[in-house]
Amino acid sequence: MDFKKVFSPSMIAATVLLFVGLVGLQSVVHAFEIFLMKEPVPLRRRLYLIPEHVGPYQKVAEETLSKEVVDELGTDQYISWTYTNTQLKPDEPGARIRLHIAYYTGTPDAIPHVPERCYVGGGATPKDSTQDTLTLDSPAIYSVANDELMATDSMGRTVHLPGREIPIRLFDFVPHNAKEPATVMYFFAANGKLIAVPRDVRNLVFDLSSRYAYWCKIELLPFGVKDHEEAKRIGAAFLSQMMPEIMGCLPDWTEVRAGRYPVEKTNKR
Repeated sequence: MDFKKVFSPSMIAATVLLFVGLVGLQSVVHAFEIFLMKEPVPLRRRLYLIPEHVGPYQKVAEETLSKEVVDELGTDQYISWTYTNTQLKPDEPGARIRLHIAYYTGTPDAIPHVPERCYVGGGATPKDSTQDTLTLDSPAIYSVANDELMATDSMGRTVHLPGREIPIRLFDFVPHNAKEPATVMYFFAANGKLIAVPRDVRNLVFDLSSRYAYWCKIELLPFGVKDHEEAKRIGAAFLSQMMPEIMGCLPDWTEVRAGRYPVEKTNKR
């Protein structure tokens, strides 16, 4: 090793500048409360505590994913349940609807999984993919002061809702070993907002002013439905009943931003 080069004035100066820059960056991060790495924030309630009976919807089946699929999914905090609408005949389109929810928290390391990737990887033939909006309509959803949107869940608990309008992606595909097309809808709840575009999830959770980050994929597959308008109608009716239950499981971002949740972290500071 040439020690003259290692300890040359230029190398020493560069090392000093690097050290000063690192100290300066840490000072700026601390002074302005900038959070480069996100801390995980736990669910308020486990997803499996979502009621099996909500309004006219009754849970009739649940799927347990294999270890390989869970590893690919990237989280073991998920549910894949099928509900039936008891107000419809069993063979009517949309009488059964599959609800898949997957919860993630901390610093994201990849773009979230979406049906365009997962379904095709499972052998489905892709068709069109479009973006649209669903509108929640339920007497259990109401506005309060400062235009905050609240809802009462099936247990009588009050929860915050990000909004009545839910941006969604609709993905048309032909399932493996099937001839008829199907339509799946999905969106994300992330840091107190509702988002349809996966790349926007990363942009939101990397907000430097937020200590914590979470994102949750919510996916609906109404069976026997291949028309977008019908799929949207069925999805809006289902989510009008189910969103208060889902949001009751996710972190209340108003509480997180105020430093009141998670409780364990708050008590340690």
